[in-house]
Amino acid sequence: MLVEILSRQNIKGSTLEEAQKASGPALDALWRTHWIKDSVMKKDVALLAPLKDFADEIAESSDCVVITAGRQEALAIRAALAAVPAEEGRPEVIVCEPTFSPSWYGDLFEKLEGRRCVQLAVTAGAEDLLLRCAYATVKRFVFENGRNVPGNVLESEEHSRVYAVCGRGSTVIAQDAQENDYPVISLDDTVDPMYLANTAAVLLPVLIRGGDGAAFLEGFGEVVAAPDWDFSAAAYAYIRAGFERNCTAGVPTFFAESWQQEYGAMAEWAAGFSGGMLRRPLSMPAEKMLRDSCYAKARLEILIGAEESAEDLMTPPFEGCDPDGSLQLLLKAEKEHDFYDELLGGEGFEFKVEQADAAGAGALMAFLQMSEGIAAWLAAHGE
Repeated sequence: MLVEILSRQNIKGSTLEEAQKASGPALDALWRTHWIKDSVMKKDVALLAPLKDFADEIAESSDCVVITAGRQEALAIRAALAAVPAEEGRPEVIVCEPTFSPSWYGDLFEKLEGRRCVQLAVTAGAEDLLLRCAYATVKRFVFENGRNVPGNVLESEEHSRVYAVCGRGSTVIAQDAQENDYPVISLDDTVDPMYLANTAAVLLPVLIRGGDGAAFLEGFGEVVAAPDWDFSAAAYAYIRAGFERNCTAGVPTFFAESWQQEYGAMAEWAAGFSGGMLRRPLSMPAEKMLRDSCYAKARLEILIGAEESAEDLMTPPFEGCDPDGSLQLLLKAEKEHDFYDELLGGEGFEFKVEQADAAGAGALMAFLQMSEGIAAWLAAHGE
């Protein structure tokens, strides 16, 4: 498996056996979901060619793409966009915040004024009030702004200003797209908004920025098909489900942490999965005090990252610096010292890939979706 799984505590052999036995039915159920079947049968890979055509068309006609999406859909999109390296010269992609704040929209529109903009609307189901507001507000700006951009290719009507990726439950966006002949990509009828990593909802934004979709899906598919799920890979999901169910020392708190900027959005996505715990994404070490203030016996942590970051910086000498002057190595040393501190209580798991690249991003998102799927099944069935 591309993802290395490390535990802060030693996991007993009996626990691994229990996890393997309990997770078998969960894996059987997961194997029937649309996203697993699409990965195994390479239907997601077959999507890349038509999606790339859409992405290139959007990139040709825009300097900036504004994505209006449901709350959970937006988390998955941000996670992939932050973790998959972009190609130079491609449009900027902005994922709207779920907000009613006039000042937030004002700042956004001031930034975009005079630029060629396209809106991409993404929803797996029915639109809530936040999404309806974002869709209508951004759409109006995109059209009004487009008329004021000299030489805007969109004036010739060769390209659309609005594109949509919709699930069956969509009403507002799907209907508007149909009435106005906007390009629409349909999601599977059974799609879950938290399991979108290998669907058009996530792949299209990645491709618009010139990300390596093929490598992303290669990493994703390798993790889904890994034999480790029948042995040790399900242990985290089993332990997490048990922690959530059995924790009695206050409110159980789940911390999804990242020490690398490219995985901060993935930590937010991981913390966004449904469950009965208080969930917080943390950017480490900046928010270390917030984590350490939590009652240790009621804490479960996961740490997401890569062995090698996408970038490094050589620092001048200072007290405590890395002997070789590498900022990446200093960050890694601080992470190791903190996360594996023997004085820390609570369960802790680190999930990491070798390289912070597209394949690594796909692998991590697949691992987190698989783990969350198993944990959710175990919680629902009292395992």
